[in-house]
Amino acid sequence: MQPMIEPMNPFDHSNDLSRARALLASSSLVAVNGERVWRKEGRGIRPLFTLIEEVGPELRGASLADIVVGKAAALLAVFAGFRSVYARTLSKPALAVLAEHGLEIVYENLVPNILNREKTGFCPMETLTLPIQDPEEAYQAIGAKLAEMEAKR
Repeated sequence: MQPMIEPMNPFDHSNDLSRARALLASSSLVAVNGERVWRKEGRGIRPLFTLIEEVGPELRGASLADIVVGKAAALLAVFAGFRSVYARTLSKPALAVLAEHGLEIVYENLVPNILNREKTGFCPMETLTLPIQDPEEAYQAIGAKLAEMEAKR
């Protein structure tokens, strides 16, 4: 007896998070919305911010898989309209944001906060967004900070 194979329904998004998680092995960030798949490379918050800038409303209802999700990334995920998030490492402030906004959350490691690359303090984006609760305000603040960092290069 042959196994029954069902064609993928492009309107069934129930396995988007599983697909995004599986594809994360070959990218630093993956978003899946039905048949649409976006991949980004890079470090920090920039890949997610760039994806939102490039794709915008098409991300609404998508699933996001990222290696590290801190509060800044969580606020951007809410701003972009993602419905679910997978993180290899998730900060407690990010968990609180995602839960408050009703996103499905899957993670491997939960940490108190995301540290900077030198592990001498908090990640600059985590520090920037700690007092921010509004996703739109976070999006604006992160965009301004990224532009400032780019200007210093």
